[in-house]
Amino acid sequence: MPTQESMNPTSTETRNYLLPVDPDYSAQQLRSRLQHLSGEGSDFDIAIIISDTWGRPWRSGQINVAIGVAGIEPLADYRGQYDPTVMNSMPA
Repeated sequence: MPTQESMNPTSTETRNYLLPVDPDYSAQQLRSRLQHLSGEGSDFDIAIIISDTWGRPWRSGQINVAIGVAGIEPLADYRGQYDPTVMNSMPA
């Protein structure tokens, strides 16, 4: 886990953190451990999202992209549904 110091932009110490080899497995392990520590077991419903920050040299800012999840469906399928934000939107 990053420490407060490693997240401080004024810190002169550089730290590198490796991404998990299997992010979904790591998310599931973390979820199971938190459920165990809660004392409620699987009744403690929690979702874990492991993300990575992506940036592009020709864009301002950065985005986070989920690379691993547990306890949540990673995608919602909206195919064939009406989109009120698009004019003349018709189901596909």
